[in-house]
Amino acid sequence: MKTLVVDDEIEISELIKLILEIDVAGSETIIANDGDEAIEILKKINDIDLVICDYSMPKVKGSEVLQFITEHEIQSKFVLCSSYDINSLKDIDHDSIFFFIKKPEITDGMEKLLAILKPNYSMKKTEGHVPISIKLLKAIGVCPGDIYIQINEEKFIKIYNAEEIFSTEEVQKYQKKDRAYLHIDSEDSQKVLSLLTTQINLLFTESKKDLSGEALDLNSFIFSAAKEIGINQEVIELSKPAMKFAINIIKKNTPLKDALLRLFKKDSDFVPQHSLVLAMVSCAIASEMKWNSELTMCKLSLAGLIHDLELENAQIKEYEMSEVSEFSEKFKYHPTKLASLLTTIKDIPPDIDRIIAEHHEKPDGSGFPFGKKHLQISALSSLFIIAHELSNIICEKMAKKEKLTQKSVLEKLNKELYNKGNFKKVLKALNETSFL
Repeated sequence: MKTLVVDDEIEISELIKLILEIDVAGSETIIANDGDEAIEILKKINDIDLVICDYSMPKVKGSEVLQFITEHEIQSKFVLCSSYDINSLKDIDHDSIFFFIKKPEITDGMEKLLAILKPNYSMKKTEGHVPISIKLLKAIGVCPGDIYIQINEEKFIKIYNAEEIFSTEEVQKYQKKDRAYLHIDSEDSQKVLSLLTTQINLLFTESKKDLSGEALDLNSFIFSAAKEIGINQEVIELSKPAMKFAINIIKKNTPLKDALLRLFKKDSDFVPQHSLVLAMVSCAIASEMKWNSELTMCKLSLAGLIHDLELENAQIKEYEMSEVSEFSEKFKYHPTKLASLLTTIKDIPPDIDRIIAEHHEKPDGSGFPFGKKHLQISALSSLFIIAHELSNIICEKMAKKEKLTQKSVLEKLNKELYNKGNFKKVLKALNETSFL
């Protein structure tokens, strides 16, 4: 089956292509980035079976692509893909639309479409390895499964493990080699597709919502508070898109919103200071490490804002700034309790629960609640753990009214403890990161 996918959001096109590669053996997919390019392709290629086309695009809209197909009596089936309600679209010939996919439910829509097409095309699933776009990996920032590079027709070599960071540097490395695709194992494809779908849905919905008029106006509070603390303007600007993304997620989930309001309305300034410093310092380090996909930055920001929601304000200040080794059961298990809650809340990005569950672990196994060592702690968690300690140091210095400089903060960080595994990479980047 030969398909033309038309969308100005390349990640959406690549997600549709991946679904076709997984579910339709021998699928051939052509991607056009706008309606004008699609029309040029349709002029040159006359055996396209299916056109899956976005409605709203700059230059030439989906309605104009359909008009071209109709006027030139092209036999391709036309599938409209849009976030608009189809009945609200008055400038398109509804009778010529074969199927409609409502964004952002791309995967569900494609599943229904392929079920309709099944009698006419071979829907045998692809075996072996399936190509996945480097642009798609860049968008989500974390490898959704083991990733392979193709050496020849039969040989594939694993180059990344599941959950490894896919950084901007990695993207640039493969772009220089003119390699647009890596591969996943077809046996892992449904798991990978499920994870990708969740992340892409978040990427193209939450970040575009404007909830600034709602009662929980955290945006203005957070950025003005960051300035008062002394976070430098570059880091504030860097973290703004991710913080907006995170705040939108919090606002739409009542349990998170209510818990955050309770903590932020207490008399102590510690929780707001600690949370936003953690979120912004995490973003600054991630940016320096080139772990700066939009979704990765959102995960770190959201984890920073909500990581202590299971505790009372007084407990947080007492324990976070304490040197004692024994904590109450409630404090010891607050990371896992919140992580469990997050798995029940819709639209929480994958990995957030793990980052929060591991944020009190230490690379030598002395942390809690699991006593994990550095090889058992994820890359993003490693970054978050170091940023968490930096946040505690900053807030402690503020409480004691000590002079706050980046040098004085870094001097108190236990670098010997963190000089191993993924933590070592974070330490190296930290030396090049400016946050105060």
